[in-house]
Amino acid sequence: MTTVCIVDPLGSGKPYIQECKNKGLSIIQLYTVRKKLLQELNPKEKNYPTLYLKQDRSNLNEIIETLKSHNISGIIPAWETSIEIADIIAEKLNLVGNSTKTSLNRRDKYEMRKAFKAAELLPKHFKFAQCRSFSELETFLQEQSFPVVIKTPRGAGNNMVFVCHTLSEAKSALNTILMKKNIFKEKTNYAVIETFISGIEYFVNLISDKNGVYPTDIWAYTKTLNSKGKVLYNNILQITDKKIVDRLSKFAVKCVKAVDINYGAAHCEMMWDHDTDSILPIEIAGRLAGCKVPEFICENSNVNIYQQLIDIYLTGTIKEKFSIEFTNRLAVAMCHNYRDGIVDHITGLERIQGLSSYRSHGLHGIAVNQYLPETQDMLTVPLIVRLANNDATALLNDLRQTHQNFKIFFQEESISSNENKINSSPANGINLKDVAIGSAILGSGGGGPVKLGFDIANTITSTIKEAGLDNVKVINIDELNDDDLIVCYAAMGSEDMGDTETVVPENPKFIDFIKKDLVSNIVGIMPLETGAVNSLLPFKIASSMQLPIVDVDMCGRAVPTLDLTGISLCSESDQKFQFYCLTRDDDYISIYTTPKKAERFFRSICADTGIISTFMYPASVGLIKKVCNRNSLTISAKIGHWARENIKSASDIGSLLDYIKEFSPYHEAEIIAQGEIIENKKINKNGFMYSKILLADTFNSNIIELRAMNEFYELLINNKKLAAFPDIISVFNNLTHMPITSDECKINHSITVVKISAPKLYIENSDKSHAVMKQLLGRDTTAQLSI
Repeated sequence: MTTVCIVDPLGSGKPYIQECKNKGLSIIQLYTVRKKLLQELNPKEKNYPTLYLKQDRSNLNEIIETLKSHNISGIIPAWETSIEIADIIAEKLNLVGNSTKTSLNRRDKYEMRKAFKAAELLPKHFKFAQCRSFSELETFLQEQSFPVVIKTPRGAGNNMVFVCHTLSEAKSALNTILMKKNIFKEKTNYAVIETFISGIEYFVNLISDKNGVYPTDIWAYTKTLNSKGKVLYNNILQITDKKIVDRLSKFAVKCVKAVDINYGAAHCEMMWDHDTDSILPIEIAGRLAGCKVPEFICENSNVNIYQQLIDIYLTGTIKEKFSIEFTNRLAVAMCHNYRDGIVDHITGLERIQGLSSYRSHGLHGIAVNQYLPETQDMLTVPLIVRLANNDATALLNDLRQTHQNFKIFFQEESISSNENKINSSPANGINLKDVAIGSAILGSGGGGPVKLGFDIANTITSTIKEAGLDNVKVINIDELNDDDLIVCYAAMGSEDMGDTETVVPENPKFIDFIKKDLVSNIVGIMPLETGAVNSLLPFKIASSMQLPIVDVDMCGRAVPTLDLTGISLCSESDQKFQFYCLTRDDDYISIYTTPKKAERFFRSICADTGIISTFMYPASVGLIKKVCNRNSLTISAKIGHWARENIKSASDIGSLLDYIKEFSPYHEAEIIAQGEIIENKKINKNGFMYSKILLADTFNSNIIELRAMNEFYELLINNKKLAAFPDIISVFNNLTHMPITSDECKINHSITVVKISAPKLYIENSDKSHAVMKQLLGRDTTAQLSI
């Protein structure tokens, strides 16, 4: 009987045992991993002769002699740790295998990069080095800007891979790699430091024999972050687009040849750099992919990868001409845990198993009444779900549903829920911090960050208490007479001010002016626009003035900064108002003019002084009733409360959109993209500043472009618009699960982009502002702004 030796039949290498048995082969197992790791993995196949390599390899020759005595015909490297030993044994026993001279190229990430460089697969700007000390780290950073990547040289599964944005982060990463053991319980005396590459990350699986190299399947990663900012793989999605497949396959074949994988499996990871439209290798190994991907391929194609590889390790070639066809498109969901704690219970598995795409799942390290650490890498993912469907749309939907359905509940849940509890005095039962969250979601990336909204809410609470009041009264506009006056209140900056952390506080001089000149004529205060800051600023004045807040706004969202669009939407272009603007030098300005002229005047002040100004103008209730968005604060509070109570991970955002559609005027809402920000830069065109934000959307293997002028106003793929003003385009940080502004979109952050269609009333109002929208969208050749 033909005998084979399987080295480290663990992970995706386990099925080699059954497949060898199916071929009628006799099996010897050889384990090279540390005993402690083997105990943790606890391989169940113990019915075959088993050998164990000592840590110092002192019994290697003895093992080779034993295998020789059994007259083995093939040696199979089944796992990452098996590569070097399999090469040595194959060479000693004259079996099919790869050269021992290049073994390290397939195992050590530093040697791998040297091989890639020699094969001219790395661009000139890509730098890498071994790093053993802080001084070597600082030397590398003298010629390399942040971010940089620091990784352990012989890891796997994204273990000990750190994206570092500061010197402090880099030193911490280096210290971790040098002081702690990697995923295989091995220590190292150096780390690999290298240039950070932005783009979409892919992997290609291949097999090689003496006749050639054959790509089998191509996948893309999506990523997220844990609570400590560690990058995690969130999903892997099979890529079927022929142009992408062909280009990645050709590059992967070059990588295989660069590291001398002449026989057996290869797993090649690479990054598609959007800026240069070039593909760069990340790493490659002479093994199968993880997450049971090879088994998944066998179940959904005409090829048994394991049988093909066994033939190669026995004879040097596959028996038939290689050709693979798939019956379904495939995806794998990695459902993470975002905190440490004792598990109380989990939910959602039954719903996941009921999805049309569901095929199988694996729970790892999770048990009731047991401690579960936060996910750090591929080996600490609590749930992995494999999905397959010949309908790509259904597959993507089920992928999102998988994440939305899986929930982990911990004992003493108050530990985490206390962090989310918001103690802010209500306004007629409306929680002000709920308003901040909800209005930020509807703010389309403008109107101020949630954190600043929280700060304002705390200030309002203090002001209410100092005044001896229970709350700020919120009233319905239909309770008011048409001849009454309401003050619209907002903040304003200049287009090129950049990040802003503060807003102008209540100024006593300004408040005195309001009291003397306006209070007798007005019945309430209202926000001009929606946003975490926009919606709450009026509460500051109202709490000081003991005036009610009118539950409306003029826009239903923050709006792109041009010609005070919020007012333009609500009035004829030549209609004049009395505007009052407070500047930070304790002065205020009053002018009677049109909205267009008022904004240009105020923004010029902001640009000259480098500050944000607060401004207001009184308008009649009759006019506002015609054009306002009713109950905007109540709607924002409901949305914010639901988000605060129910969003535990980025996968819950889809459920939030369903909730928004149920009760609000926003009856259409959908997730457009999820992925990693690879660029955010300011563009100055024709005197106007706007942000260009690029997102690597790995679901669809596309680069998404977001354009923002304070607020998001366009979302494009290949210059084709997916959403545009007046629709709401909102972005969620996948780590905090909170909405963020355009200025908060940082490179390497994982985000979810959603589109919320504008309500009917808002579209009707926009008829009065066609010129503004044409300017914003660049459709008017006579406009000042054309982007």
